[in-house]
Amino acid sequence: MRLYFIRHAQSANNSLPERLRVEDPAITPLGHRQAAALAADFESRQARHQIRHLITSPFRRALETAEHLRAHMKLSAEVWVDLHEQGGCYSGYQPWLYQGRPGMSRNEIERHFPWYRVEESIGDDGWWASKEYESAEAAGARARRLWQRICQLHDGDGGAVAFITHADFKSLLMKELARLGNWPTDPWNGIWNTAVTIVDVSSGPPQLVDFNSVSHLDQELLSS
Repeated sequence: MRLYFIRHAQSANNSLPERLRVEDPAITPLGHRQAAALAADFESRQARHQIRHLITSPFRRALETAEHLRAHMKLSAEVWVDLHEQGGCYSGYQPWLYQGRPGMSRNEIERHFPWYRVEESIGDDGWWASKEYESAEAAGARARRLWQRICQLHDGDGGAVAFITHADFKSLLMKELARLGNWPTDPWNGIWNTAVTIVDVSSGPPQLVDFNSVSHLDQELLSS
């Protein structure tokens, strides 16, 4: 099975200083152009990519990025909480100011993104439900748990799965896969918006095919 791990397009937070950032920003006009370029590239090479399914983080910026792919490629789509960014949904730009926020509720996600199947764990109190800031240890455990869940996926027609996630969590997940696959452990940071990392999974350890590729973006569309 081939897996595509994709960072979301540029969000409003990516273009702002930390003190002005909000808990769940939308993507910017540049972000929409990045996501459109990604979707057009995948659509033009759909026979090679063979993507049949799309799974996204519940953050708005991930959902808006995913929607470009879903609409262009007519994919089935799901929302998985475990793909969220490290830390969870929170306000505040310094650790002593962090305050857990709800995140979008099931009703909000289904209203704005009606074509997505939403995980049962997401209810009326939001996908993060105003929990405390997620620790580094908890995020690492989540990366390991997510990988076990991904390994249970099976696409009988040989198709691939695309995941829309976030820079810091994608780095954590890649470090976990590097450990399992005996890849070099550095560098996993500096991930571009809409960058694509490709991993093949069979009966053996995960195999890295490509990392942080932005071949679908012109130079003026690059952001991090």
